[in-house]
Amino acid sequence: MPKPDDGVDILYRLSPNQRTILDLIRSQDNVSRTELSRLSGLTPGALSRHVKELLAHSLVEEGERRSGHRGQPALPISIRANAAYSIGISFSLHEIEVVAIDFRGHVVAELTEPFAFADVGGLTAQCAGLVARIEAGPELRGARILGVGIAVPGYFQSDAPVRMETFDVLTALAGVDLEVFRAAFDRPTWVENNSSAAALAEFYNRSDPGVRNLVLVNVGYGFSAGFMIDGRLYRGRGGNAGEVGLLYPRGAARPSALDLVRTLAQAGRPVGSMSELSGRVLSGDPVIGDWVTRAGDQLRRVMNVIDFTIAPDEIVLGGQIPTELVRQLDDAIAGRSEPGMDRRFRRRISGLGPMASAIGAAFLPVYSTSSPMLGTAAPAAQSLNHALL
Repeated sequence: MPKPDDGVDILYRLSPNQRTILDLIRSQDNVSRTELSRLSGLTPGALSRHVKELLAHSLVEEGERRSGHRGQPALPISIRANAAYSIGISFSLHEIEVVAIDFRGHVVAELTEPFAFADVGGLTAQCAGLVARIEAGPELRGARILGVGIAVPGYFQSDAPVRMETFDVLTALAGVDLEVFRAAFDRPTWVENNSSAAALAEFYNRSDPGVRNLVLVNVGYGFSAGFMIDGRLYRGRGGNAGEVGLLYPRGAARPSALDLVRTLAQAGRPVGSMSELSGRVLSGDPVIGDWVTRAGDQLRRVMNVIDFTIAPDEIVLGGQIPTELVRQLDDAIAGRSEPGMDRRFRRRISGLGPMASAIGAAFLPVYSTSSPMLGTAAPAAQSLNHALL
């Protein structure tokens, strides 16, 4: 992995207490030193020393004094948006999606481009070109760049390559050492499963800071889940946690975008892009309506299993599919029941839409450099197998 530049290196050298403070500020925002001391368990003196260092490194900033309390009004602390930026890449059925986020996690730039190559060299070169364009834009020019995160639809494997069924372009990645992505960028690089990346994005964008256990049910070209357990990205053995798609094997009816595309094709209604699919959803296509009813029933069963086995604070429904389709699936889930199984688990629709995986990929450098869970992101030295599990 390339060595970070001097402006970013401080993030790699933060103490555990400083990362904890950053994480609390990120989740609470505009929080006082008194509140930070209580939440972190640090003494007021120790807390003030750490905050002073974070201010000196321009990682956080002070807001206007808040009155309404006894004594001197408090100075709220928040994440400094332009402290650093990171870049995320994800792949949809037909396109490469690239986003840049600031240190607060707000999207500041994005690019979408159809796949131009079907080979590994061409694909990584196209990704590198998109990253270079993002970095050259006015939002990131001359800024601290933490690194590049990549969300891939696949099953990580370390043994001999096995054939996988996926959309044609990414078939080239089957069994390939993902170190090729590190070689393509002159930046620190992380690679993660797309559902895990999306779960990370949903966790950082949650409205309730009390949510520490979150599961993202990802309806994309495949069907899988991502887990945040006690604020930590849970990756499982080899980074392959969340392959709930095995409950509905490939070749069988299942709640995935690829299954819907194939269902439409079999009915004589082929679609060639996500925007075209979105138009079909909005038009009230009866084939899609029937698929939503069946997929909603399948998703409800999966969510029941997740709730009974993990009991998360929140289950989020999302994926790289049109937002209106997610809403229809959520309505279908709410309208289904399974005697003896259903519980009123806390469920919401993703607020990030189809870009959640790309945004989550951009959060990988943030999570891996400034989170208390330092160093838990997936290394790039892995290969892919079974993208549609």
